[in-house]
Order: sequence, then structure tokens, then C-alpha cells
Amino acid sequence: MNESKKDIGFLSGGIGTIFISVTKIVENKVCGYFYSPFYRKLIYFENFAQMYIMADTLVRKLTKEERAYLKPVINPEKNCYSIKPKIYFFALNILSLEDNTWHGIMSYSGCKQKTYFKNSKEMLKKMNALLGITNIEDPEVK
Repeated sequence: MNESKKDIGFLSGGIGTIFISVTKIVENKVCGYFYSPFYRKLIYFENFAQMYIMADTLVRKLTKEERAYLKPVINPEKNCYSIKPKIYFFALNILSLEDNTWHGIMSYSGCKQKTYFKNSKEMLKKMNALLGITNIEDPEVK
């Protein structure tokens, strides 16, 4: 799959942007890395639920003042866009954290169109559907 940064629509603004690189799927569990331009490091996850919980913790740690002061850095050598091999790539722009859940926009490999999600469960369902996974883990995701 030949992708470019333009194809997946890198996003800016909002509460936080998270890039997700899916590297393998084992028994309906999605493994890979996510990268937050604010934290500037790759974080490995063994399923989407684990990824969501870790990313949610990172996003909620940032105060409004920190988000205004910090400049997100997208470093192609260190972010998950450059990970090879990868099965799929997602870019999430979290617009708000209302009602203890995420609201935002998602773009992904091979699609120029952006998809809105109104809560975290909907986001994870859409991500799993794109990967062809029907047996969805659903821990404490709201």
C-alpha cells in the first residue's frame, strides 16, 4: 500500500492528535504503535483497548495551558508513519473530551475522506471494521 502524508490527511488542532500504526493482527487482537506529537515517542500496544487507555491517559494529562504552549512535533523518523511493515495507519484528531469520552475526526490509510466519531466506542468500532475485525474487545472504553 503506497501512502503519502497527504493521502491520510495529517490533522492539526483540537485536544490532541494521535497517529496509530497497526503492525499485526493476532486472533482479532490488533498490535502496533501509537505516537503523540506532544510526547514525541512511540508507544507499543497489544490491543486497541490498551492503546485507547494509554492514549487517553496521555491526552488528559495535558492541560489547556500545556497544549497552548507546547508545539507538537511530527518527526517522520520517530513517528509511527515510518514504521515498516505496517498493515494500516490511522490519524486521530481529538476535538473534545466531553462526557468522559473522545469526540473527533479520523483519517486512515488509502482514504482521503475524514470520518467523524462521537465517542470512543464508535471510534474503536470503526477502526476494527476497517481492519475486518468483528469480535471487538470492549473493556472500560466509554
